[in-house]
Amino acid sequence: RKAGFSGPYQFVHDDERFPIDPSRLSPTLPIFRPTKELVDNVFDCCTLIEQAAEIHVIDSSFINLVDLLSYKNQTQKLYRHRYVRTHPEWHWPIFKKPWIPLV
Repeated sequence: RKAGFSGPYQFVHDDERFPIDPSRLSPTLPIFRPTKELVDNVFDCCTLIEQAAEIHVIDSSFINLVDLLSYKNQTQKLYRHRYVRTHPEWHWPIFKKPWIPLV
């Protein structure tokens, strides 16, 4: 299920305390945000993550979930909004997927 979307969409995870700059999101794709009203836990989002055209996340549990999910979506773009939560470089995990860092 694509959360009521009838086409490509972007999966966005940020936080009130750590918001993603809206100007850095795709202006043409509908946004799905995993709010408490829509999902009970991060695992409810697995299919939505796998089918999203774009993923936009801050450094959180969601970036790790996306990186560890075993799926193939050759056209999906993965954006890591590093400017939202700054950490020293030695705190950065090593990712398997081709994340595009936005600084």
